[in-house]
Amino acid sequence: MAIYPKLFFTFTLICIVLMTGCSKQVFSPENVITKALDTDEDLTYYGELSASFEGLEELDDVSMKEWRDGTMSRVEMNTPDGLIDVVTSDENVLIYEESEQKAYYSEDEALQELYMDPRKQLDMVLDAVKDTHDTQNIGEEDIAGRPAVHLKLTKRDGEKSLFGDQELWVDKEHWLVLKMISNSGNMRNEAYYESIDFNATHHSSVFDLDLPEDVEMTNLDELNEDMIDKEINLEEVPDKFGPDVLYFVDNDVFELDSINFAEMEVEGNYQELTFEYKEVGNPLFTFTVIKSTDDDTLETDGNLDEAIENDTIRGKEAAITDAINFRSISWSEGDYQYSIMLIDPDLTKKQMKKWANDMKTIN
Repeated sequence: MAIYPKLFFTFTLICIVLMTGCSKQVFSPENVITKALDTDEDLTYYGELSASFEGLEELDDVSMKEWRDGTMSRVEMNTPDGLIDVVTSDENVLIYEESEQKAYYSEDEALQELYMDPRKQLDMVLDAVKDTHDTQNIGEEDIAGRPAVHLKLTKRDGEKSLFGDQELWVDKEHWLVLKMISNSGNMRNEAYYESIDFNATHHSSVFDLDLPEDVEMTNLDELNEDMIDKEINLEEVPDKFGPDVLYFVDNDVFELDSINFAEMEVEGNYQELTFEYKEVGNPLFTFTVIKSTDDDTLETDGNLDEAIENDTIRGKEAAITDAINFRSISWSEGDYQYSIMLIDPDLTKKQMKKWANDMKTIN
């Protein structure tokens, strides 16, 4: 699947946040955020938005049209590479990429929530920055002809976070985010409503996509059904993944708890090993191995350079992510891509790198 639906909607849905009004107009940053997240109102509206993603040339200029009616929504996106249409309900998601003449369908509840519940997306961001950012009420401004409260979330000096400075403009009546600016490393994302009509009414046909007869339809749920996902033992690893794969040998601190093997045929054969390690019964770290392909490259200078640093591990170039809610070490070696996710908050990257020097092959 093209990257556009996932990448674009992760940001866009943060910006399209369903909010509810209240009778007492108190606009402290804490009250604005609380009301934004606690609403249960199902809004109906039509809006037109613009978005830009500096640092991503393929998404530098995007325009959108959005129809929402309770649990139904449709977002039509014009990107530099063509039209993407997404229709969601409380039962399914349908994605259509016009330039590729491809459509994707799913009834998976997790995917529905990604597209249907932007409050959870906003909640995720706010939860991630609550211990690293200061929140300030800048004042009241008009966005798309509507009064909005302008909030600024500034990352504190010395704090490490996957998120840089954020700005939100929240509608005072419906508690919808009308505009959002997000900075992270050298990437700056901005999305805002140019117009929005809360009195709009929609015929049910608005949420019916008229797909071409020759469109290539993919059922994402069937892809998951075709995926092999099972627990294996250490002796089975060479047959599944090859004899040269590295792993962490048990020591006096940790021991291997389980190994999971996943395989799925999507544009080639995707295979993944996940090793779970524990210390005295408690999760310590997760170690993932993926077979490299000719197209795989390790990018260590990405757009999240506030939280990612370049380093070495086992004499190889590595990308180390060090943020409050996520810590990992990734590198390529031989025919494999390796990634360690540190679970125990007391486990340091220095200790992890030391243990990595003692890694061995299965055979």
